[in-house]
Amino acid sequence: MKNSLAAASPANTVMHRLDALSKLVALLCLSILTVHINEVVPSFIVLFCLLVLCMLVGNREKLLRRFLFIGSFALPLFILTMLSAPQGGESFDLGIFSVSTAAIEAAIVVSFRMIILFLSSMVYIETTNPRHFLVMLTHYIKLPYRFVFGVSVALAFVPLLEEEAKMAIAARKLRRGKAPQRMGEFLDMWKGSLLSIFTGAIRRISITAGAMDAKGFGAYPTRTYVTIPKIQASGYCVMILSVLSLCFLWSLV
Repeated sequence: MKNSLAAASPANTVMHRLDALSKLVALLCLSILTVHINEVVPSFIVLFCLLVLCMLVGNREKLLRRFLFIGSFALPLFILTMLSAPQGGESFDLGIFSVSTAAIEAAIVVSFRMIILFLSSMVYIETTNPRHFLVMLTHYIKLPYRFVFGVSVALAFVPLLEEEAKMAIAARKLRRGKAPQRMGEFLDMWKGSLLSIFTGAIRRISITAGAMDAKGFGAYPTRTYVTIPKIQASGYCVMILSVLSLCFLWSLV
């Protein structure tokens, strides 16, 4: 299974060469630090560095589309947080609402936090081979392979269902002869598309369950793999530096 952004970008960057486990440790450290930060300037610095990293390892056009996608969620989150956060400092009247500088800063931090978590996860997904990630979960972290197989199925099914959704929507537009004009037509088109996607998902689950049963999945407590990715010295350095950086920056912010 290929990642769309990784397929369109060169796979010879440092992030692509690192093993999945070391990048996972770095991702967890970044997530913990991001949740810990409660100030605007440190959050902006982390977001800026992450954007630079995204531009180096991914396709800029796809990055812009995904940034706009997460921005569509960050904007409502910013507004809701600004209106519901504790008030403090200088206040501003916005018609029937009154917000303060403290509420605005809290809303900015929360919005930045959401964008950072999304983009960092995207960088990890787009620069990591899913098979290596799953093998490392079972071999190094010692997770049950039944659980890991569920993660593998999810990673494989999500892009397939996404493509089926696009084809279903395109087919319904062609049969209608025009794009939906009213809200009722739009909802009707989406209802039919969701039903077809659900039917396709049930069909895939049935086929996968039959294949698993035929191969005797779960009959043995462990399973073997053809290749097991190794953690290089650079991977251990990344994990150690990530933990040390988290401890140092935690004490500063």
